[in-house]
Amino acid sequence: MGRHTRMDPSAAGGLESLTAPHAGALIEWLFLWGTFLLRLPVFLLLAFALAAALSGAALIVRGRFDAIGALVLANYGFWLLSGLFIGGVTLGDLVSPNFYANDGRGFLFYLPLLFFSVFFARRAELTLGLRTVIALAVGSMLLLGIWFAIRPAILSVGQADNFGGLLTSHTGAGTFFGVLAVFLLIFGIERQKRSLQLLGLAMVLPVFASASRQALVSLLVALGWFVLRRANRRTRLGLVAALGLALLSFPIVSPHTFDRTVAIFSPETASLVGESLQHLTWEPAPGQELGGVESNILSRLILWAYAVRKFGESPVVGIGFGRYNDFSLRYSGRPGLVYLAVEGDRQTNVFNAHNMYLHQAAETGLVGLALLGALWIAMFRRLAPVPGLPGGHPVMAGFTAAQGLIVFTLVSALFDNALVAPSIGIPVLTLCGVLLSYQRRSEMRVAVAQPRSLRLDEGVATA
Repeated sequence: MGRHTRMDPSAAGGLESLTAPHAGALIEWLFLWGTFLLRLPVFLLLAFALAAALSGAALIVRGRFDAIGALVLANYGFWLLSGLFIGGVTLGDLVSPNFYANDGRGFLFYLPLLFFSVFFARRAELTLGLRTVIALAVGSMLLLGIWFAIRPAILSVGQADNFGGLLTSHTGAGTFFGVLAVFLLIFGIERQKRSLQLLGLAMVLPVFASASRQALVSLLVALGWFVLRRANRRTRLGLVAALGLALLSFPIVSPHTFDRTVAIFSPETASLVGESLQHLTWEPAPGQELGGVESNILSRLILWAYAVRKFGESPVVGIGFGRYNDFSLRYSGRPGLVYLAVEGDRQTNVFNAHNMYLHQAAETGLVGLALLGALWIAMFRRLAPVPGLPGGHPVMAGFTAAQGLIVFTLVSALFDNALVAPSIGIPVLTLCGVLLSYQRRSEMRVAVAQPRSLRLDEGVATA
């Protein structure tokens, strides 16, 4: 921070925060480009280290943060309390990189949001965010062109060699490209910028090429939300027509994914679903796949059923953070109320319920769901339209696009671990964090200026 760090006026509400212009811009840039370059994790690791160090220092020095930051810390605290109490997390895990790459990914997932809840963002960070999203989209389209031409291994993921860019999985790639598409389309429509609209529409092609049905569904729902909530009739018709044309390219861009999507509705799939329903007593065990590796509907049914059972056994606080994928669990407490997995063979990996709501319910119960839900609802509500700003205002357009990203993420969480996956969470929470931070700074400037205006008015009245 150094001499570039300054105290921002904060008389209103007693809230004190810092603005760190160069650090904030650098961390924003590293988070966004680090996700794009996930195969080269050095950029993302540097962003995490800087954000954690600066956030920790600011919290120690100032000891204050906004409501969003308080909710992030409340979730962190509950996860740690739950995990440490039942043994799903050890003190050694807190200094283990392996923990943060697996069961503890949520602590990194929300770090951009925590950082920007402590530090103020300026208009420069908003501009940098938009320019970076544009650059990432252009870069993604260039990589897609190379992939179409020569199919290099470094740009391919999965057994079917789907397009992954420089990310590490087809779902991660699809959701990342979906984030760019949603932001650019909504922002471009709100600002009436044809170039951004076309770039956002073009980003649907990498989503197709990634073979991520999860990303495609989330994209369509997010844009459907925007069409119903924000767009006028002409925009609705134009967007629907453009997406319709894009969908026609689906069998050409990704025939493998198109065939898999069509197969969902086949009689064979219905028969297999019936067979899967006979295995709903599945539990994690040594030598047995935890399911979900192939990301298909059949394994999800089994994983969802296991999560529902665990939630039913301990609905208040769940069986314990980090316990969903552990073997040979032994419980203590009262079944149907609080029934904790106090012992078990720990497995530190990324296996999950492939539905983050069921996963969270199984591990942390109603309390954990309430805390996490409060965080996402608070973000969405704070990004609501700002009174006095026209719809086409760039900040207003950014808020609406960020709400679209939240819808995209929450829908994606129905099918995977999207609320802790870095490929979707880091860009979404970085962009949302910058916008929320800028909003907070603007509100406080107004709050500080108002008393001064009142005093001037009183002086005029007295004279």
